[in-house]
Amino acid sequence: MRANYTLRHRSGALASITVLMAAFVPVNVLGQAQKQKQPSATPPTSVKPGPVKKTSPPPAQVPEGDPADSKPIPRPAPKNGEDTLIAGVDCAVWKPKTPGPWPLVIFSHGFHGSARQATFLTVALADHGYLVIAPNHRDAYKFGVPNAGLRSPQASFANTRNWNSTTYKDRADDIHRLVAGLKQSDTYKKSIDWAHVAIIGHSLGGYTALGLAGAVKGWYLADFKAVIAFAPYTAPLLQGKVLSNISVPVMYQGGTLDFGISPAIRSKGGALDQTPAPDYYVEFSRAGHFAWTDINPAFQPEIIAYTEQFLDKYLKSEQNIDLTKQSKSVSLLRYKDKTAAAPPKAPAKATR
Repeated sequence: MRANYTLRHRSGALASITVLMAAFVPVNVLGQAQKQKQPSATPPTSVKPGPVKKTSPPPAQVPEGDPADSKPIPRPAPKNGEDTLIAGVDCAVWKPKTPGPWPLVIFSHGFHGSARQATFLTVALADHGYLVIAPNHRDAYKFGVPNAGLRSPQASFANTRNWNSTTYKDRADDIHRLVAGLKQSDTYKKSIDWAHVAIIGHSLGGYTALGLAGAVKGWYLADFKAVIAFAPYTAPLLQGKVLSNISVPVMYQGGTLDFGISPAIRSKGGALDQTPAPDYYVEFSRAGHFAWTDINPAFQPEIIAYTEQFLDKYLKSEQNIDLTKQSKSVSLLRYKDKTAAAPPKAPAKATR
């Protein structure tokens, strides 16, 4: 099933985005992405990739859409980490092996995803020295529980007119409650370097991350010093022209086969253009919407490399890192850098 919707950007140009929606996507079909041929993955700098299978290109992958697109991402078996409750929020936690305090990275999963949908990345970040915590939001798919998490969207992904600050506010509430709980927890409060906290997210989780950075009124959380949005759903934010309210560094990642989402990032007047510097867009050739999950390993080494280096640059202040290097399977790398700029100001009060 196909649904078309349009967005008008500040420039006045009309950008048309086609959202592909599937009524049913069998798990074994999604699993075939692991056997599909992808370009070799070479990280942009010194991060060494693991082995990458040579297979043929995957079919176009489906972004999160309307109720018809309701097949969840399968929850993989636990890798490292632990499942726990923090301030009543169901979370997965990955701790570094080095002594703390650690910089903190919070991961927000996609619609019908789960806290463990991208363990390839969360484990790698923990091994790299980051404490990673991922909440299971209300819309999360709960592995092994029939129909758990299989909720219809709170508003149509193809019609942004019905989106407002209350849409998926439960996700923002989860993370506000999580951060407050961490600050009060005897286990975590002294183990976290609170001056260095980032939020990252995939698809609807990318929308959540951008909203908490100041793009959605009433969601703002001042603790976050950097944002990474993997194939994020941005349509309501573009329509409202609210990405300009973000004042921390942002990296967007997308793919050439992520037809319903990535064009809205790279297009004229799109998310990259509307987001203040420093911001980056890394687009992987032949990557679809699920490239940022455990389903498809083809791009994982490069996703890890760009993610770690962005966080190292903006959380650990390793200013010698060059994020403008384009690796072999990156088809597009755009950025607005202001390394020498003054520290960011808080978003306008109207966005909080």
